[in-house]
Amino acid sequence: MGFQFRGQLSMIVPSEKIGIFPNTPLSPSGITGLQDSFRLFRNSAHTGTLLVHFTETGAAHFFNTPLHLLFNGSYSLGDFIPASETSRLEEQLTSAPDNPARVAVIEHWLTSRLRQDKKDHLIEPAINRIHAAKGRLRIATLSRELYISPSRLEKRFRALVGASPKR
Repeated sequence: MGFQFRGQLSMIVPSEKIGIFPNTPLSPSGITGLQDSFRLFRNSAHTGTLLVHFTETGAAHFFNTPLHLLFNGSYSLGDFIPASETSRLEEQLTSAPDNPARVAVIEHWLTSRLRQDKKDHLIEPAINRIHAAKGRLRIATLSRELYISPSRLEKRFRALVGASPKR
């Protein structure tokens, strides 16, 4: 999740038809799902940005949207929360006197949105096993170890993490 409290950020989008790379302006506050490729960005002079990086299951504790719908996408935060809340948050970040104050604004906002109901006691151990195996773990083996079918594991994993266990 990113917030521009000063300046403008644009994504550089390759265009094969015309051979140039036009800029696509981004919203001052946005959220990006997991990506399977890199992206290029361009910022105006003196752009100020605050980024929030979630753990694999972290974003699910703050948003109702199934995270797999965000895969490979970048969206305005206003697509997920009311416009009035987005505007208020952007105003607070812009008027904050320094970066510690901006971090405090985001921490307060996230704390107010925290949902405890998104814990999945099966997916956390699955993520730990994937990390321990450095990603070299067959899904069939993982699902057998966790006593769940591969399709059910993938569905729960995608909803909470935003991608399949293999990704």
